[in-house]
Amino acid sequence: MASATSTTIHAFFEQYRPSRYSKGQILLLEGEKSDYTYYLVEGHVKVYTISYRGDEVILQVYRSPDFFPVSHILTAAQNKYIYEADSEIVVRRAPIGAMKNLLKEHPSITLGLLERSYDYISDFLDRQSLLMAGSAKSRLIYELIIQCQHFSTKGDGDRYVLDIREKELAARIGLSRETINREVRKLKKEKLIMLNRRHIIVPDIDKLQQKLRQSI
Repeated sequence: MASATSTTIHAFFEQYRPSRYSKGQILLLEGEKSDYTYYLVEGHVKVYTISYRGDEVILQVYRSPDFFPVSHILTAAQNKYIYEADSEIVVRRAPIGAMKNLLKEHPSITLGLLERSYDYISDFLDRQSLLMAGSAKSRLIYELIIQCQHFSTKGDGDRYVLDIREKELAARIGLSRETINREVRKLKKEKLIMLNRRHIIVPDIDKLQQKLRQSI
């Protein structure tokens, strides 16, 4: 969103006190209707469902300064997903009615919300196309690129440091942890990534993007 719009949103939520959640705490359960809009000040929140096999399937990850759930602002639809703190987070909660009034008073925020929603949908569709037709390798590479672009710590040059575990990658991609482990080690052997005890390091995202184009 544009800087002026972001400033307006931030100022609106500043009137509500911050709340802290530990990693793993649930903000919303499936079937639960929220009376509030959450504004993410710090950290990440994941949105997921549980498959028929009992696996966690991650559909979206919000990052600061996102606000959610958008569906409860725009419609009366019942929530179908679980919203969980994916790290230590700080949020501010505004009543849904107050958020609706803000959107009415500031059409630019509504436009920005639509633009952001399109970006999320575009990422989701890209991921779905790979889930249906892509190899395990291409699906993993795509997710690593998304992590670099949105959730990483930027290092020197084109170097990105990803604080994500193989279990989390498996949930985001819809593959088994064993498959992820095998593909991660292949990428390491090709020197497209490096590993240490806590992080996956992408030394050159351009090479990773080139590899994705070749593997699709």
